Amino acid sequence: MRHTLLPLTALAALGLSTHSFAQDTCSTPLDVGSALGSHSWTYTVFTPSTDSGFDGTGSCQGEFLSIYNDAFFLWTAPSTGHYRFQNEFMGDDPELAIYRGTNCSAFCVAYDSDSGPGYTSELVLQNVTAGEVFLVQVGTWLNDPDIGLTVGFDVQEVALPCLEPDDVLDDNDSCAEALAIDPGFYSNLRVAKTDPDLYRICLPAGGMLDVELFFWDTEGDVDLFLYEAAEVGCGDGAFGPWLVRGYTTTDNEVISYTNASGGPMNLVIHVELWSGSPYNECTDYALWVNGGERCDDNPISFCEPMSVNSTGVPTRLRGSGLHLEATQGPPNQFGYFLVGTGTSPLGTTAISEGFLCLSLAGSDRIGRYNVSGSPANSFGQFDALGRLANIVGTSSTGFGFDVPSSVPLSGNPTIQAGQTWHFQLWHREDGGDSNFSNGLSVSF
Repeated sequence: MRHTLLPLTALAALGLSTHSFAQDTCSTPLDVGSALGSHSWTYTVFTPSTDSGFDGTGSCQGEFLSIYNDAFFLWTAPSTGHYRFQNEFMGDDPELAIYRGTNCSAFCVAYDSDSGPGYTSELVLQNVTAGEVFLVQVGTWLNDPDIGLTVGFDVQEVALPCLEPDDVLDDNDSCAEALAIDPGFYSNLRVAKTDPDLYRICLPAGGMLDVELFFWDTEGDVDLFLYEAAEVGCGDGAFGPWLVRGYTTTDNEVISYTNASGGPMNLVIHVELWSGSPYNECTDYALWVNGGERCDDNPISFCEPMSVNSTGVPTRLRGSGLHLEATQGPPNQFGYFLVGTGTSPLGTTAISEGFLCLSLAGSDRIGRYNVSGSPANSFGQFDALGRLANIVGTSSTGFGFDVPSSVPLSGNPTIQAGQTWHFQLWHREDGGDSNFSNGLSVSF
């Protein structure tokens, strides 16, 4: 059927206001007192008068000429502190402006157009004094409302710890700077969007690790990741090769991990404040670590990342003192360990599909643990899971290799306390080629 628009006089006769509602202009804002939380108001009819045109002498609108479909509220700070304002109930393209004052003579403090999460508008006022009064203007960028449009804002008190110094455990902002810690409870820590925290913990074969972060999500969305320290992409957050993560949008994060690799693992606990967190640029937290042990920086991995093998990933060498393990190898292929007195940079000596990273320069020497019928035979074969199984009886675990005190070099030198020796694995590849693992430097 046809629709006929009622004249303004008819709307008035029906009891529907055709111009300013109580909070429709800067001269008659709705006073919501000092209450925190959500404050809203719904238009019962749309008329041109719902666009006030108020902009605080133009300084609160940036590139936009007006905040359309706007409504005004008065809000009084209940205590001294920092407050976050968010535009609510507007759908797409919300706008928010805050003025210091109580009416149309108020002047601009801050303005935002949908920079918050989910296209909300968001502003944070710092160092507000108890009793200060603000005029809050909410509306939309587009002039296309319907009857029943609800406008409003949410205000919460927030902490801004980024105004304070780093915590006592900084700087530990990358995997290379990860701080070695003991299991235990650590409080009064601080993380920022531009300043993550990384901690290193070592986990023996079969060991279990539990990590928990304590924080308020309303003050910052903090996430938790666990990596292998030598893994390429360690510290890349959600985009990195994490082993396990805590990635919710609620208070606190918890992760658990069991080392099923067959050898010791050097792990990194990565704490970051999500870059899209709608609240503060940084926040406080506490950390609880149960399991594992402090890493003693021995052994040290080198030649990372090694060339990928025929499975598409690099062969990985791990170890702890006199025991070595190799994982991520090509199933059914054979290999053995090498030992050297020095190292060379990745890319120096290319052999087949990989790189030899033990040095042959100057007086440096290389030995092979392939001496048949002796403890210096490390010959093994990768199983279906890519672990190097020892097939000559020189491993107490059945995998990898128990390094003997005698080194397979001329003169049969022995490993002595205070010395550092360097190890690498050579192995066959599918198709008859060969490859190498990364290297390990072990100080005895």
